[in-house]
Amino acid sequence: MIIRYTQSTHKEISILGNHQDLLQMSSLFSISQGYIICNTDSNPAPYEQYAVGLIIKRIENKLVEFSITENIEILVEGAPNMLSIIAENIVYFSQNATTESHIQIDYFEDHPYLDNKSIPVIIAFSHLA
Repeated sequence: MIIRYTQSTHKEISILGNHQDLLQMSSLFSISQGYIICNTDSNPAPYEQYAVGLIIKRIENKLVEFSITENIEILVEGAPNMLSIIAENIVYFSQNATTESHIQIDYFEDHPYLDNKSIPVIIAFSHLA
């Protein structure tokens, strides 16, 4: 799994994975906890930097928020029922993804499960990840 991000101008997180990576990530969202170590061995362009890991953290009664820690990790916090919605979306995407297809997780006003402070996320499928 490869996770890149841009934090300075237009904040965005990009998660790139194959079927196995995406299913592993969805299982952590389902159980509302866990950590994935990410690959960081090439140029992150067009993004600014690689994330070294992905942390899923359960916080009751919280809308889901994607953020970047000081340790260069992507932190995803939220209530279990909200994280499970994302897990279901990732599983569906993984089962139906074609090469280089993607889904976006972006906040909009009155979003049902995403916090307004959440950084936009693109989850993309690649056989090469």
